[in-house]
Amino acid sequence: MDKVFRLQDVYLASFLALQGLPFSFERKDNKILFCFESSEKLYTCLQLFNEGTTVNLSEFISKTKELRAKMYEAKVKG
Repeated sequence: MDKVFRLQDVYLASFLALQGLPFSFERKDNKILFCFESSEKLYTCLQLFNEGTTVNLSEFISKTKELRAKMYEAKVKG
C-alpha cells in the first residue's frame, strides 16, 4: 500500500501545510504533485477541509503564494 498521498490542488495543499503537515514535491508528466505522508492526522485534516473549517485568510493566501512559487521552481528545475 502506498504511504504517500499525492495531490495537485494547491489550495488543499496550502490548508494541509498550514495544519503543520510536512510535504515534498514530485514531478509527473510535466505536473507538480504535492506529496504528504499518509497518517491519521492527514485524514483528520482532509475531513476538516471538506467540512469547511476556516483558517486565517492572510496566512492561507501567503502559504498559497509560497507553494505556487515552489511549484514553479520545481517545474523549471525539472
